[in-house]
Amino acid sequence: MRSDGVRSDQSEDIRQEAVDFFKTLLTKEELDEEETLLESIPNLVSEEGNAFLLSPFSEEEIKKATFDLGGDRALGPDGFPTAFFKKFWHIMGKDIVEALQEFQKTQHMPIALNSTFLTLIPKVVGALNNSL
Repeated sequence: MRSDGVRSDQSEDIRQEAVDFFKTLLTKEELDEEETLLESIPNLVSEEGNAFLLSPFSEEEIKKATFDLGGDRALGPDGFPTAFFKKFWHIMGKDIVEALQEFQKTQHMPIALNSTFLTLIPKVVGALNNSL
């Protein structure tokens, strides 16, 4: 619906209405002394909910999140599926928890932990890589 109350399904009208809306919203000529852009955004999370979201990851949360993943999914750069981490949690669980808690504290994740390897698998028997 356009600002003049007329409904339009034309993509150009919709695009222009979006541009006009945000231009008006973000170029207000005068802000009251107390008013800021963030204050004009409604709070949808309670203070209690926000405190929960900002609380440190617990060992139980991390273990549950890991064990809720499919066993053959979420391969990491090390090539181990989540079934590996589940099976050997008793050996490596403490290190995983510490690494994730450190990430939450510092907001720094080593690049290798957020990498993905793709492998192209030929769909025909006898396929050759001719690019070599």
